[in-house]
Amino acid sequence: MNKLIFLFLFYFTSIWTFSQNEMLIKAYIAIQYRDTNTAIKLFNELIEKNFYTNISLQELSSIYYKQKKFNEAIRTNFKLLRYDSSASLQIALAYGMQKNTDSCLFWLKQYLKLRNKLPENKLRTHPAFNFLNNDKQWNDLWKQSWFDEFENRIAEIEYLYDRKEINDLIDLVDNSLQQYPNNSTLLLWRARAYLAGQNTKEAMRSIDQIIKSKTLLVDAYLLKAQILETHKKFKLLAEIYEQLFHLQPYKIQWLSMATMNYNYAEDYKKSYECALQYLRYDTLSDKMYYQTGIACKNINKLEDAISYFSKAISLNSGNSEYYYERSACYYELNRYEDAFGDICMAMDLKAMQGKYFFQRALIYHAMKNALAACRDFEKAKQWGYIKAESYIQRYCKGK
Repeated sequence: MNKLIFLFLFYFTSIWTFSQNEMLIKAYIAIQYRDTNTAIKLFNELIEKNFYTNISLQELSSIYYKQKKFNEAIRTNFKLLRYDSSASLQIALAYGMQKNTDSCLFWLKQYLKLRNKLPENKLRTHPAFNFLNNDKQWNDLWKQSWFDEFENRIAEIEYLYDRKEINDLIDLVDNSLQQYPNNSTLLLWRARAYLAGQNTKEAMRSIDQIIKSKTLLVDAYLLKAQILETHKKFKLLAEIYEQLFHLQPYKIQWLSMATMNYNYAEDYKKSYECALQYLRYDTLSDKMYYQTGIACKNINKLEDAISYFSKAISLNSGNSEYYYERSACYYELNRYEDAFGDICMAMDLKAMQGKYFFQRALIYHAMKNALAACRDFEKAKQWGYIKAESYIQRYCKGK
């Protein structure tokens, strides 16, 4: 009996948690499509349900600040203070934008009492505080010692990084790691420094140390993704984006990146799996319908591929590739009239593509129009589509 009760509670909790995850996903999708009213509504609902409160408050704060609704931003950050004391900076910035000297300085002081703050130079030069430059209280504030030795080191590291003084930056980070061994923040800066110096091997060594320590994982994976992209390690890159989705299951853009990179890696089955997950929540992305179509086409789900390419076209009829890929699927299914219509549309949108001439040549050949086929094979060759040469040799001698 107890086991049945446990299973029921587990099932109910899982369903409830999933629905909250779904609400947060939809809020992020709304932001992606600049539907801020829907995003605000969903974040507020999550706060009322006491789920993902910290994240929801942070996102609301960002939206209100961008909208210059500073009173709303202040009220939101007062609530956020219960979960994150660094919200005191956002309160100070909002009061600063209102040019409220006393409140701005009060909340800035609260922030300066914390550890792991932004560097002093970045705070002092923030546009929200410009109105205080000639204020005596502002100048007196910076006479106090707010930053410890570690924070000052990080500030100097950021300064060198911004100025692209790579050799000095690497020396400072490596020396700092001798004093603070295995510090994840310093290891992350070491990875950034070596990456800026184009030494990806050393950068990856630091990233792997961070991942092993299970701290700053999102930042570490993003740096690793940057390296893998440079080296065109598409399958590993796709796996990194899946890892990021597991860490942040409410940010489905990681699934879209995984889908695209699995396609590049020609792992079309995995691409299709990721795409289906993504499309459960976002049905307005022509690019994702296109990527799903590519995956389907390459696992021989041609009818499904046509359906996905058609959805992409319905959302964005100006992309020639969508028509080209749908044409290729129609051709494989011997639907030559449909294939011809699509390739002509692709060529109207973006003429002089070798592969487009080649695709039309194949269709002409299938429709028994040998002269037109050979003409297009020649044009495909002229525009650098090397594969056309063998078809010219096979079908066009003497024509």
